[in-house]
Amino acid sequence: MKTIQPFIDAGWHTVPLAGELRRLEDGSKTVPLFSKDWKNKYKSTFNEEPTELGGAITGECSNIIAIDCDDDATYSLFKALDPTHDLVFLSKDKPSGGATIVYEWTAEAPPTFRLHSTLAQLDFYNDDGFIYLPTEANKSKHTITELPPLRKIPSLVLKLLANFHEQYALSKGTPVSKAIDTTQYRSLRGLVEQLVMRKTMDKSMAALTPKDFRDLPAYKQHGYLHPNDVPDGRGSEYLSKLSAILGSDPSIDEDLYVEAIATVNDMWNSPVPYARLQATVIKPMISGQATIDGVPLWKYDPDWQDKGFSFTSKTGDLYEAFFDNQQVSWYTINQTDGSIKKFTSQTELLTYVDNIGSQAFKKAEVVRRLPLIRTVVDPRQPEGFLDTTPKQYNLFKRTELLQILQDPTLHHDSYSTPEVTVQFLHSLVPDKEDYAYVLGWLKDRKSVV
Repeated sequence: MKTIQPFIDAGWHTVPLAGELRRLEDGSKTVPLFSKDWKNKYKSTFNEEPTELGGAITGECSNIIAIDCDDDATYSLFKALDPTHDLVFLSKDKPSGGATIVYEWTAEAPPTFRLHSTLAQLDFYNDDGFIYLPTEANKSKHTITELPPLRKIPSLVLKLLANFHEQYALSKGTPVSKAIDTTQYRSLRGLVEQLVMRKTMDKSMAALTPKDFRDLPAYKQHGYLHPNDVPDGRGSEYLSKLSAILGSDPSIDEDLYVEAIATVNDMWNSPVPYARLQATVIKPMISGQATIDGVPLWKYDPDWQDKGFSFTSKTGDLYEAFFDNQQVSWYTINQTDGSIKKFTSQTELLTYVDNIGSQAFKKAEVVRRLPLIRTVVDPRQPEGFLDTTPKQYNLFKRTELLQILQDPTLHHDSYSTPEVTVQFLHSLVPDKEDYAYVLGWLKDRKSVV
């Protein structure tokens, strides 16, 4: 391939280069000549000049992502997962070997990152990345004669990249995006109105039970938690967390919030005096003083009906629904028990809502209010709505073991030092430095499994 014309024809945002690009004895490369502000220029403007030497900007603009493996060991790892993939630019005259593997861009891929550790030697390029193209003028890559078709990245390769990105994030002290504790588009209004009107708790009110109280025997037995079943000493915690559930719901206005808190408080055999309830629970919430990480919990939105679609079932379960326009699939989430249901057509969804919903909805209203959410399957993240742009919902359900692996603090209360295992390792590796190295190696390998 003499020029970068095939890459231009493929729609890649190419970058014309001058000078030379060759490999030095130590395996590094010479640097060709780039024009001023080249990345911004050629990302926003499509290059049509078929130069003999050039590169490409990766990411959504070119519809490509690239895994730049800096040695043969890393390349072999990815090749084993996708042995027939042929859109690969092999390194030339590089002692450690390596290759650049190119796939079709996907929103599920991690952002651009660089990982050089005992796990792998690679640079992953998503948006704003850059790769050199394998023309005859590029002496650092083996030339290709024709451009193979672009292929989607296999799920196993994507999962391996996700694992490596997490290791990169941990090494930099950067947390991966966290799942939002509250739902995104819920409306508890109908449920709360029933609570205020009926002045009692029953199974239909399960969604109002704070998650930290759902492991109590009374909740497991009845399917809901009456205030009188809250353990002694946890009453303030219960009210505070119920207040957070109500206050963070965009459909709950000030009047309904105050009525609901007062109703639940009155269910206690010994309710909190109203003056203290007003000062410690109600006022901090509606004034915006109750916060998490400095962000007020109070979220009432007068236009809440236009922000998403949720409904209450005939059995009192709270549901949310959304549309994944990329997968062309519709979903409902039961926020009471956490179950998820997928639909392959709009008609299926509407029929389901009609059959289980406690009230009737017009088709046009449901369609208008359905938010667009992209679904992902990501073992790195907790299940649920992710704090991302565009909005995403992680369908992956972690096992308890995986949850502990991702966040060891969850196991803190029940953890005890494995004395027998430690003594056995010490007997195998008595030297302190060697022992520390072996432990580090085991930790690295465990995190990749």
